[in-house]
Amino acid sequence: MVARHIASAVGLDGSSATAGLAIHMGLAVALGIALSTTVQMLAGLLSRDGAIFCFTLGILAAVWVINYFVILPVVCPTFVHLLPYAVTLASKLAFGVTAATTLNVLKIGSVIAENLDLAGSLR
Repeated sequence: MVARHIASAVGLDGSSATAGLAIHMGLAVALGIALSTTVQMLAGLLSRDGAIFCFTLGILAAVWVINYFVILPVVCPTFVHLLPYAVTLASKLAFGVTAATTLNVLKIGSVIAENLDLAGSLR
């Protein structure tokens, strides 16, 4: 049902759940890339433990607010009332926890790789 509303909100066939799912996943990938790029640009500021989590959850909460209170009421007012706000916010924050965990693991992996490179050059 939600995927069909997504498709119709952008002017595609409202009976196509596949189109709605593709749009949803495409937007999620774009948001993930933008978030990853921003975190990498701010790497020095986000070097403390937990900073990536706070930053990511804050940004995604702001994205949710803009989506549900600015964009969606104009683009597709019926979509806003499909699911309770708490469910949609929890979904966005779950995306944030997953993204922050991935970015944190990648950051730790790059630090380990740098240390291995440094150790190899000392031999």
